[in-house]
Amino acid sequence: MAEKLSLQNIKNAIESMKSFFDIVRLVDTTKTTVISYDEELNILKEQERCYKLWNKDVRCENCTSMCGTLEGCAKTKYEFIEGDLYHVSSKPVVVCDESGNECKIVLEIINGVSDDVLFHKFGINDQMDQSVVSLIAEIYHKVYEDPLTKVYNRRYLEEFIYLYKNNDEVAKRIGFIMADLSKFKEINDLLGHDIGDRILIDVAATLKEHIEPSDSVIRMGGDEFVIVLVNYTKEMVVAKMELLRKEVNKICYNEPEQSYVVVDMGYSFTESFETTKEFVNHMLKEADESMYLMKKRI
Repeated sequence: MAEKLSLQNIKNAIESMKSFFDIVRLVDTTKTTVISYDEELNILKEQERCYKLWNKDVRCENCTSMCGTLEGCAKTKYEFIEGDLYHVSSKPVVVCDESGNECKIVLEIINGVSDDVLFHKFGINDQMDQSVVSLIAEIYHKVYEDPLTKVYNRRYLEEFIYLYKNNDEVAKRIGFIMADLSKFKEINDLLGHDIGDRILIDVAATLKEHIEPSDSVIRMGGDEFVIVLVNYTKEMVVAKMELLRKEVNKICYNEPEQSYVVVDMGYSFTESFETTKEFVNHMLKEADESMYLMKKRI
């Protein structure tokens, strides 16, 4: 639950923390902007994009401010500025003005992490610093990556990151496409797991190739994938599903026998996505039922 604070309280808190931390700021996560108050403490003024501090052109993929807002609790991460490492703590708060109006924002506390604190603690010398910086960045990426296919994993879906991937504002119009490979277990048993793995890798790459940068391919496990489409109409979701089906069905896994992948697909769509596990499960169930009905028609 986000803490409620008055404008004066938040101003006093920020002023007191500035002497201890490198950067203390307020962020509007829905607009990815840094915000401040005027002299009378009754107007919130928008400033620059919050991700510009990290020399990025789009919202951070590991946006702890948005994640904290969605989950209603503080989140932390590490970020980099030209090789220097910073610890970021993002705490969702509700700011109330004198009229009783409430504004949901995030208090970000940012502090540099020195070599002595991070590297020397683990017996790492100065020459290794840059490689450790790269390693930490890679670890953040791999947290949400399926190791076999290199698309996103189930955790990525559960943490709602697809809602703001490459988008400054959180999407509400969302489509889920469920994809399941027909007779995949039989192919695995007959031709071996190496062929099965190659099929999964090729399917994932094909799906990824034919979606937009703001869309996401997620491997749920086994031969099941979910494609998340952002800011599509229902008609566009259906058209994209048919395109993806056609492209996946072009994948040949046994040239001598001219054997091709067959994929079953179904979809769900909403214009008002809700950031709850129950709503995600409802969308997944609807897409799964749609896939089952389409499979019966074939």
